[in-house]
Amino acid sequence: MKRCYWCREILGDSKMKNTFKRFWIFAIVTALGFLTVGCSTDNYEMLNGVWDRGDIVVTFNDDVGVFTEIKSHSGWQQVLNNGSISIGDRKFRNITRKMSDLSGELKWSCQELIYNDSTYVVLGWEDCTITMDSSGKTLQTYTLNVVDPYQTYTKK
Repeated sequence: MKRCYWCREILGDSKMKNTFKRFWIFAIVTALGFLTVGCSTDNYEMLNGVWDRGDIVVTFNDDVGVFTEIKSHSGWQQVLNNGSISIGDRKFRNITRKMSDLSGELKWSCQELIYNDSTYVVLGWEDCTITMDSSGKTLQTYTLNVVDPYQTYTKK
């Protein structure tokens, strides 16, 4: 491999290798820094706001999401009617930001309140993943141990 005069004569071969190693390490660290900007676990800026699922509306504020509206055709309406929940109660809790992958999606882990589909009584909390698309206008939740594990919300 032919090397330039400046690299070979001024830096010497071993210095040149070290310089290139340092350059590539710097370049990789810089690129990773740009990819993870804003990915701290306390970053809720994109998630905060009012989100509509069709049958319920949830307002996210930092590490919680609360019921803002429960529509009459929702199963949650029967849970509300039997006194198990109220408007303003938590639907999501312990929300923490996950690292973003290269798809541009934002992700959070949390716990979601669930109810029994036959008795309409609150069962408790299940682990949940919230994934927001890169536009910031749609999010999808994924919760195990429920009839429909995927739910889609649209930002109002």
